[in-house]
Amino acid sequence: MNLQRSFCILFFVGDEMWCVELASSEEENARSVELTNYLKQQVGEICDLWTLGDFLMKMGEYKHAEIYYKLLEKNVKLDEHRAQIYNRLGIIRREQGEMRLAIEYFEKAVDIAPQESEVHTAASYNSQTIKIDGKQLPKLFLNKALKSVDIITKSLSATNISAPILCHNIGHNAYQSRDYDLANEHYQQALNIMMESELTYLLEISVVQNNLGAVEYAKQKYTEANTYFDMATSTLQQLTLKHPWILEYVENSATALRKINACTQRSVICQQTRRNTDRLVTRKLTKRKLDDVDSIEQ
Repeated sequence: MNLQRSFCILFFVGDEMWCVELASSEEENARSVELTNYLKQQVGEICDLWTLGDFLMKMGEYKHAEIYYKLLEKNVKLDEHRAQIYNRLGIIRREQGEMRLAIEYFEKAVDIAPQESEVHTAASYNSQTIKIDGKQLPKLFLNKALKSVDIITKSLSATNISAPILCHNIGHNAYQSRDYDLANEHYQQALNIMMESELTYLLEISVVQNNLGAVEYAKQKYTEANTYFDMATSTLQQLTLKHPWILEYVENSATALRKINACTQRSVICQQTRRNTDRLVTRKLTKRKLDDVDSIEQ
């Protein structure tokens, strides 16, 4: 049975109080109740634009999150707070595929943030990460990729730097360098840390699971890869059914399944070919024996 779960949150813009109702349709089970309660705790009965924007960005509602961040930008006075907004807008632009704008926002954040502040470190790290990722993307000619990329992988941007995100992105760099064992090691380390606070990291856990699938796919272990892609989809669906990353995970799963089917078909063909070869050899041996018998009789 599907139930409509909703809760209203209040926040202030200047002297005005706004109300936003958040609703989702999920199966009634202990997990969905637990998650709904967790999200209510994160947002609170009365929140500010920071919390609402961060919440919407986590849910993949990038356009709505951007609206609230820009509302917030009009009311902040400290450079550090403005840098935090630019860093978040950079993350949004990155997720929307606008890499140049993302880098511009990250660099604006770095320029105005206090040198030793957390946002300065996070924005600088995000800028470096996006540039490294850009080097690994297929080169374009007349807007067409010169090489295909079978599997979609992701690095993680950060509003603040944390151990599991750093660990994951080290693994992602190793993956891009085709050091799959090192990538797997760091992905597993990141996953272990995240699982200690699973509800906090559902979004990030889905990325790690997807990228572990990419490692297995690169090793031509397509069944194991598909298992990880399905896990990534299921994990993110616990948070929201509409996050754009879900489509990427599903596409990866479909790619792995095509490989599995192709391998199965090749295996069937090989077995059939082997049987046909065996029959042909048997016939030749039989004919040779008969010829030998005829030769002896003569």
